[in-house]
Amino acid sequence: MELKDLFKLSAVTLALTMTVACSDDDDKVEDVVVEDTVELTQIEIDQETLEAEYLAANGVAADIEILTGTLTADMTLTADKIYALRGPVVVGNDNEDNTVLTIDPSVTIFGETGGDYLVISRGSKIEANGTAADPITMTSKSDVLGETVAAGQWGGVVLLGNASSNKCTADAECALQVEGAFEGAVFGGTDDEDNSGTINYLVVKYAGFEIAPDNELNGVTFGGVGSGTEVDYLQVHSNADDGVEFFGGTVNLKHLVLTNNLDDSVDWDNGYRGSMQYVLVKHDATGEANRGIEADNDGSTPGKTPMSNPTIANMTIIGGSYKSDDKDSEGIYLREGTQGSFYNVVVTNAVGECLEVEGNSVSQGHLEDGGINFHSSVIACDENFKDGSYAKDDKGDVIGSPTHTLVDLTAWWTASTTNELNSTAADMSAVLNGIFTTDTTTPTTPADAFFDVTDFIGAVDADDDWTADWTVGLED
Repeated sequence: MELKDLFKLSAVTLALTMTVACSDDDDKVEDVVVEDTVELTQIEIDQETLEAEYLAANGVAADIEILTGTLTADMTLTADKIYALRGPVVVGNDNEDNTVLTIDPSVTIFGETGGDYLVISRGSKIEANGTAADPITMTSKSDVLGETVAAGQWGGVVLLGNASSNKCTADAECALQVEGAFEGAVFGGTDDEDNSGTINYLVVKYAGFEIAPDNELNGVTFGGVGSGTEVDYLQVHSNADDGVEFFGGTVNLKHLVLTNNLDDSVDWDNGYRGSMQYVLVKHDATGEANRGIEADNDGSTPGKTPMSNPTIANMTIIGGSYKSDDKDSEGIYLREGTQGSFYNVVVTNAVGECLEVEGNSVSQGHLEDGGINFHSSVIACDENFKDGSYAKDDKGDVIGSPTHTLVDLTAWWTASTTNELNSTAADMSAVLNGIFTTDTTTPTTPADAFFDVTDFIGAVDADDDWTADWTVGLED
């Protein structure tokens, strides 16, 4: 293997490009550099010291290997070692030196600061082959040493692919800067079947880092990741920002667990069009959280294409009691023109609303034309719906003279013959095993070969608990 050392200084200042967009006129890439920077302390501890710390904390010896820089030849991480990330560890160069990082079952990888994170470049792959008995764990040094754990103790995981987004769709050379990572960590292209590898039975814990407002590392970030990528059995636990976020792309996921994440659990933007089945979201009962889903298309042009339009089946969102001036524990917020199809979804127990759809004309139009649709779904929150409103200025006056009608979500929901309201949220607050059926709520399966046919509503069949043995935090 060849590792090009990127970090030799004890303190590293990262100046990050926050946005790289395409001109609407000619689809050329334009760099927009924001001068926000953050100083990350890069802790230089050698292998011998790390191993001594591990022995003192755990009473057993471990062989710890430090990973740093850019990997340009295939490498396999094996379970006879523990691996420490130092700085951004980058697999391959952007569509050059295409490299495969294979991670065997039971491997543990840790980071120590927000500047420690793993990036899979465009053209390269991750092959993370965990099992239910031996999942792969990516976590913080504090967790490995048995010390106090918390969200935000290391960076996270970033997958970058060549699939399209509505920020830059017509140019095969498109290069969009991903949030949270070093300048030059880019994604995008025209190959919606692009393959960034495989993730099976991976648990990501105590990650997330804010470089600047709206520029953070998520637990796992998917930038332009294509449908050739397999993601099955993934958990993000106690992340300081979103659990998973999708910037464009078409990647599909099954068996996704998102627990105790401090911001949104699932977030998508800029033309994401993948599918998900079996998605379990659980907010900390009293701790910080925001939305189960925060979904966007494009903030400046809500009708921009390709439009965000994922399909989700068998999802459970269990909210909490967190409420602050900035955010509440909520269910689903659809905004900025996103579309979406939802089947067999349960949203419950959030102190905020179960469902909100933004008041712009594109989002409201999707409620009327079927671009946003729910089937065989049940909601029960303190506030079931929050209707959209017209945009207002700082004085609270409506901007312009909007002509579109704002949809009454309660009437819209109850007009369906398959969806249901449950006024007693407590009856559903313990639906961890995810089935909730009544005489009028019959499970429905999307007409797509990706989806399994199910006979239950919610994420987990009580007779087949796929979360058992490999996940963490569900009992908290």
